[in-house]
Amino acid sequence: MYFTQAALIAAISATSTGVQAGVLELSTFQKVWTSELDHQSYEDAETSFATENAFMTAELATFGTLDASSTDDAPVSSILCNHQMGQSGYERAQQIYQQYPNSNLSVLYNKKELSCFLAALPSSTFAENNNKVLDSWTVAPLTSYMKIRAGTVETIESAHESGEDLKSIGFSVCLPATQEQDSASIADGILERIQARDEETGRSLAMDKFHWTRSDVVHDRILYTSTHRSRIGRWRQAMEEGINAEHQCQSLFDDLETLPTSDVNDFIFTMGHGDAMDPSSAASAHCMLSLVASLAAQPEVCSVENVQQNKEVNDIAQWITQSYEENKRPFWDVGLAGAGQVVQVSDSGLDTNNCYFWDADGEVVKDLTRTVDNSRRKVIQYYAYKDGVALSNDHGTHVAGSVLGHRALDGKTESTGQADGTGRDAKLAFFDIGLGAQCCYVPGSSTLFGPGADAGAKLHSASWGSNSATYTSSARDFDNYIYNNDDFLPMVAAGNSGNGNAMQTVGSPATAKNIIAVGASASGGRDLFSGAEKYLAYFSSRGPTADGRLKPDIVAPGYQILSSAGVQNQVGECDAGIPSWGGQAGGLSYKSGTSMATPVVSGNMAIVRQYLSEGWYPSGAKVPADAISRPSAALMKAIVLNGGQSLQAVYQTNGSKTPVAEYDNNQGFGRINMLNSLPLVGKNDISMKLYHDETITQGQLESVSVDVVSCESTNEVRATLVWTDPPGQTGCSDCLINDLDLVASKSGTVFYPNGGTSADTKNNAERIRLPAAAGDKITVSVKGTNLANSSQKYSLVITGCLDNVAKTPTTAFPTKAPTKAPSHAPTISAKPTADTGELQPALQTTLAGGNGSGGAMFDLKAKDSDIYIHSFDVVEQTRKEVEVWIYTKAGTHSNFQIDKEAWTRIGSTTIISKGNGVRVPIGERVFKPVYVKAGDTQAFYITFPTGTIAYTNGNSFGAVYAQDDNLQFLQGSGLPHEFGGKYSPRVWNGAITYSKVSNEVVAPAPATPAPVIPAPVTAAPVIPAPVTPAPVVTRPPEWLSEMLTRVNKERADTGAPALCYNDKLIAAALTHSQDMADNDFLSHTGSDGSSAGDRATRAGYAWNGIAENIASGQKSVEQVMDAWMDSAPHKANILNSAYEHFGVARVNDRWTQVFGLNNSGSEICSSTVTPAPVTAAPTLPPVGAVTPAPVTSAPIPSPSAGPTEATVTPAPVTSAPVPSPSAGPTEATVT
Repeated sequence: MYFTQAALIAAISATSTGVQAGVLELSTFQKVWTSELDHQSYEDAETSFATENAFMTAELATFGTLDASSTDDAPVSSILCNHQMGQSGYERAQQIYQQYPNSNLSVLYNKKELSCFLAALPSSTFAENNNKVLDSWTVAPLTSYMKIRAGTVETIESAHESGEDLKSIGFSVCLPATQEQDSASIADGILERIQARDEETGRSLAMDKFHWTRSDVVHDRILYTSTHRSRIGRWRQAMEEGINAEHQCQSLFDDLETLPTSDVNDFIFTMGHGDAMDPSSAASAHCMLSLVASLAAQPEVCSVENVQQNKEVNDIAQWITQSYEENKRPFWDVGLAGAGQVVQVSDSGLDTNNCYFWDADGEVVKDLTRTVDNSRRKVIQYYAYKDGVALSNDHGTHVAGSVLGHRALDGKTESTGQADGTGRDAKLAFFDIGLGAQCCYVPGSSTLFGPGADAGAKLHSASWGSNSATYTSSARDFDNYIYNNDDFLPMVAAGNSGNGNAMQTVGSPATAKNIIAVGASASGGRDLFSGAEKYLAYFSSRGPTADGRLKPDIVAPGYQILSSAGVQNQVGECDAGIPSWGGQAGGLSYKSGTSMATPVVSGNMAIVRQYLSEGWYPSGAKVPADAISRPSAALMKAIVLNGGQSLQAVYQTNGSKTPVAEYDNNQGFGRINMLNSLPLVGKNDISMKLYHDETITQGQLESVSVDVVSCESTNEVRATLVWTDPPGQTGCSDCLINDLDLVASKSGTVFYPNGGTSADTKNNAERIRLPAAAGDKITVSVKGTNLANSSQKYSLVITGCLDNVAKTPTTAFPTKAPTKAPSHAPTISAKPTADTGELQPALQTTLAGGNGSGGAMFDLKAKDSDIYIHSFDVVEQTRKEVEVWIYTKAGTHSNFQIDKEAWTRIGSTTIISKGNGVRVPIGERVFKPVYVKAGDTQAFYITFPTGTIAYTNGNSFGAVYAQDDNLQFLQGSGLPHEFGGKYSPRVWNGAITYSKVSNEVVAPAPATPAPVIPAPVTAAPVIPAPVTPAPVVTRPPEWLSEMLTRVNKERADTGAPALCYNDKLIAAALTHSQDMADNDFLSHTGSDGSSAGDRATRAGYAWNGIAENIASGQKSVEQVMDAWMDSAPHKANILNSAYEHFGVARVNDRWTQVFGLNNSGSEICSSTVTPAPVTAAPTLPPVGAVTPAPVTSAPIPSPSAGPTEATVTPAPVTSAPVPSPSAGPTEATVT
């Protein structure tokens, strides 16, 4: 019999077990992730979705009893969506971690209404009696078709029909945080399973675990459509002629190798490059499809896709990109041509004998050793990933020439050539991805970018790509590398598939979020017409990406670009008309494509980086003291996108012109124009404000106002926001993880980015252009709208005719609006006293070695005493000079191994390592001692940017490995530099230097006592001490009024009587705020040892009860009050009904509130808010101009409010004993 589709789905749903209230619907799944289900009609997809889920339920039953109380709980690759309203993605993730702490969530989709994650969930999640899944969650195990990315099958089959070689399959694994095996071992185990011929564990098993080929399914009874029967037959044929065959595919599966990527959970199975494989196997669609099915059937795998083969995808370009004025090169004129910068280029071979690269004194070795020779004229590194050979007129030689070629006729003396690169003074690290006449064999990003990083390259030029507009494993790999190396910026060719105005033709990895995707404009040069540089080249690939993001990012001249050309077996081939060293010319050629546009941008980016690192900002002239030593990728990208110049049209092959507009996915942010991007004395008169590596949290709003003055170069203000977003999942349907929003306002008019009329929810690059005239005041704001991480760094660039730019700091955003604090614990615990106690013997972990990577994370737990961590001894394997970086965070590092924003970097230094088994101290004072309260856990991450830290394989993540009387060291994780993944459990090799705090030190109390105020009684006589005049700051009346209004509103809500200002308490508060600001500390104990009661007495206030709140870093009354009201002890002081008088002060960012009770009636309310004249202090700066003062110990975040630098200290609570009715004054102090 046959079921109707509705009856079929109903029957399956009725028989399935699991979390009925939280079942994931097909429509939701298709909204958040692309898959092979998208290539079926919705009716067929719904049937497939239901039948696969039923099969998966039966499979889960084999894992155990599917009982929530079961201890036999195998991990299952799953998707979990949380639609809890009013929460950010980060908060939704934390809610899941409370129920499933080892789920190891990976963000798949993050929007205001819904956040979805990939996870390794215990099989009991899907049990009927499971009460852990909340009503706001939907959850499902990943089935085979859910795992296979959209278009994979079609791509494999069409490639086979066209004769294209099929080389690689990419896949990701979902593992629990406590997985004892590291992901590389698991990937190798998957490969071994697939290669095995034993039917119990090998290829036949894969056939039974893939739903569409399993032997026991009664397809004809439940699947009524011919489409489904055809699908079953196709997959069975693929399996029989693929993985289970003993002939055609045998060599493919036996010779597969595993390639890693920059993410430890992502891998590629590859057949190499065809030189050792049977071509018939390489071209077989059945072989590849059966490999896809086998991977999808593996329980650890959560995503599978085909990895497409990458393919290869300038004198006029110089002036077009620098000034857009013919033959004017203003940046070269002042010495900005990329000097001091290294650019890495990956391409087919490079002819190092061309006069634009030739070094008559010798050349660097071409091999796999990563050798760097900075004495060479141009090429300081040549990494021969394949063959290290350049052919005549090679693509790589042309591309590299456009970046930084600089002619030297004799191989020594440089002169201006006909085709110098745009960054001609930079040096080159070349990565050869060619093999003979073939290109391009591209490894994972760590392998690809690593050699260049060794050579000092912070920029990469990639003139190659695929034909896929989706977010592929390659795009994810690029984004992941940049996220973990956030000062590294690749430029990637968009592709050459735009003929006929074909949209969504941009090719991965240009679909990545954190790179610059480069399209091609015409150049006005050979075989074109004057003014052609205003037009987009017809072949330039267009956006958007498959998930709707804007691409390309920028365009540059790419039509008929003149650049260097290799001539085999010649030395010094050069410009036309100039004889080469060997008697021949021919050292130049014209080429067209986005391959040619990309190096033009890369060379200009070398100029941008030189500009920043030499201190040309903000003055437009070189001032070494203004140097930005480590400009981030986000900052450099924001600068060049900010200056993009709009094109007019697409110039078609038939001579017609198709109009284009900004942000229309033809040109992105426009054609690169350096004079629009950077101030340059004598060349333009624009000004620029940079906000570099700012950090924003969920809901936080940051604003800056600029005043417009008169100038000649522009009549507009531009603002561009860029952030390095965490990597998305392959095939993501909406790939943005952290959503920030840019908005500008002028005279009541609001302007949105990227040409829109509302906030942009797709892109991590946003620009606003608005008309401006002298006298205008413009406000630019950035908001953390929806974050999946605890915080996000970003860079903001503002240009125009701006006033007082030279006075603007590059890193301090003037105004931080109130924000709700992240829910995770403080980064560094508050310390109770400056006395760190007595040093103890160092606690050694082990020196056994046996393994290692770029870094190690571990937890330290204080036992019965408070301790301070002072320093570490480390073990580095390579016996060389290496840099050491130290990070820390409060609490465990579990689930935070790759969440860089959750950590604080506290120090760095350099050591000379002595190899395995030998401890090397990093030295004293590398970081300020880190306080750990008794019973608390503090996590540390020690990493070597260029070295290998030693660790030993553990046996139980989080278990105690070493301890003494005061401190426990717990088994942790190893991971590549920096935040590059996780291998657990691992035991860091080294020792910890720490001190034990003496018993006299009062640690933070676990309780939250409110101030103890006696009932109104006749007080003992109080003899006030002589009044010492306290410094006073001019206070804006509205500021004091706002504070009192807010305090009394909070009190009124609880029925407490209103407070009034008292001049003496204002003076006491001001004395303490001034003391804290002058001496850079945050404590209730003054620098002279005074307490809150002492200061009130000195100010002349006769008190029976006194309480004090302090805070540091907040920039407004609203923000500091929100912080205090979110903290129980501070809130108790504010709301205590016994108090009657109030004082408050703020000096710089140090706030003090004082609450007083006077039972004798001798104290009165102030008639005004101005105290009696006393010693004057500096005028309180306006909120928007405050620069946060540093916190003495390290950033000490509020336990429940404010960003990291906005601190309400969780310091010791001090309260006097409850007095008897006849007792004297009492003091209750809460930080």
